Amino acid sequence: LFGQRHLTLGGACLMTSFDVDSLRAWIRGWRQSHEAGTLFHCEEASAGYGVALGANQVVYPMAGEAAISFGWPRMTAEAMRWLGPRLVVWPRGVIHERRVAIVSSRLGRELESQEDWFRRLRMACQRLDPATDVLLIVEETAAARFVERAAELFGLRCLRFALPDPQEMDWEAWLRRVGDATAELGRSPAAQLSPPLWDSGNEDESLPPVARFPLRDRVQVAAADSLLALHVRRGGQLQQLLSARLDSRLWPAGSVFVALGTHHVSPAVANDLMDRGAVGWLVMGHDYDVSDELHDGTEPKNDERPATAISQFVASTRQWPYLTHCTRRRDGPWPDQSDDEFLDDLLLERPERDHSPLAALTRILAEQRIIASSAGIRGGYRIVSFTAAPIAELDSLRVFRPHRARWDFEPYGISLRREWLRSVGGRPVVYGDDSVWRELPPDQQPFFQKRFSRSVKSSSEIDYSIEQEWRHAGDVDLSQVPDDAAVVFVSTESEASQLRPISRWPVIVLQSDES
Repeated sequence: LFGQRHLTLGGACLMTSFDVDSLRAWIRGWRQSHEAGTLFHCEEASAGYGVALGANQVVYPMAGEAAISFGWPRMTAEAMRWLGPRLVVWPRGVIHERRVAIVSSRLGRELESQEDWFRRLRMACQRLDPATDVLLIVEETAAARFVERAAELFGLRCLRFALPDPQEMDWEAWLRRVGDATAELGRSPAAQLSPPLWDSGNEDESLPPVARFPLRDRVQVAAADSLLALHVRRGGQLQQLLSARLDSRLWPAGSVFVALGTHHVSPAVANDLMDRGAVGWLVMGHDYDVSDELHDGTEPKNDERPATAISQFVASTRQWPYLTHCTRRRDGPWPDQSDDEFLDDLLLERPERDHSPLAALTRILAEQRIIASSAGIRGGYRIVSFTAAPIAELDSLRVFRPHRARWDFEPYGISLRREWLRSVGGRPVVYGDDSVWRELPPDQQPFFQKRFSRSVKSSSEIDYSIEQEWRHAGDVDLSQVPDDAAVVFVSTESEASQLRPISRWPVIVLQSDES
């Protein structure tokens, strides 16, 4: 076609050399044949430029192992309708193994409550064949980071699809950029997907309805040889994409599996997908006994110290002499924890996966340290926050912050003697506006808090001065706190019983188990 020799290898047309001019001419011919409604097989290339995707695939070798192709092995014509005509750069050569995608709707923020989902992911990985299967991962999809980490834990290979920048519409500029970066492969070979080679037209009535969905979700469902859906939200994009794939009949029959017997896929959704041709996947029990990872086999010690009633504690003084740090649940890794360690806790069902306010308080007592954070702090300073409000008034301060998707002033935490915290650098914050911030010297900026703000949800004014905040710059070393200079508080007596064996200080209950 370009004065070059064509080789047919396993159904793919391999060009013996590569240059952008040849590629541009091939794309021009491909578009002409596409618009004319005629697609040519690789063996017919001498008569035209087109290629019948699904039966053949045109591949150009690049530098080293890298190659560039039109589509991917076993790409269906319907997949091209979903995505448009695109190039794929393969940094380590074309991956021909069976592509398996484990897909899911979004799980929400409290990942530790999704034990069943992670258990099924673990079981699915254990049932794949490392010799013939690769896990297809598309960046920024709901399950991507969980599936990629599970693949590492279970010795499975991954094929990552990296998507073009939404603003990058010139495929030639994309190709130059990607070609310069083929050596930067990351942890697994990433197939780089190009922008569309030409605009199919937004008004094209032939475009399927799913073409309006995010590219990442379309690629994941269209490029997989086999799909396992662990969580499908009713009426959501994933259900619509799976339904469209099943309805097209152009993908192999029995290539879409849906998890059964779980609240993550309702019976109505499962029945709808199976009526269209999906295969139900019913899990009959656990994959393995993880009880050894859940506890060490010893019973917690029964601390004989009596419960300390909050009324007795508060009544001990009229002048509240403490500063209180409340803990809250944490979404994502702990401050000193890597993302991989956090994912391993979830995937292996370790007790450390619990990131509740009680778990945060337990870590503080065990480590004898409150780790500073810069989250939400102007200037990015790492601080630990306290309130001077009496502990009996915490309930009146408890509020949900929509812009941070969290509750403030949960009934869990530790109160430290004011004079002790002051002796190690604690001080009250400076409430003010932007002009106050600009006038503060650098050493006082960690203690600044904007006084007034607007609620995202209601637009009502928030006065943060009611929190009576104090701050400590950097971590707070609790190992230096005297035994009589702190008190720990929790919500229930059963939680207090859990903490007393590891606490040097009294543990009080803010409310009874029955409340």
